[in-house]
Amino acid sequence: MNQAEQLLAEAKRLEAEWKKVKQQLAKLQSECEHDFARGQLSMTCRKCLYTESTYY
Repeated sequence: MNQAEQLLAEAKRLEAEWKKVKQQLAKLQSECEHDFARGQLSMTCRKCLYTESTYY
């Protein structure tokens, strides 16, 4: 396997791991009982870091 193939294989593995981590974070944030800290343009949960824009 040459270096380009190794890099592509590593990129695929990391993409799969990234997708799994994003799903875990989404699950955590969806189940969180949010405790929001308000900023000028957004609110961020102190527990799970979920952020909502308050700019409309």
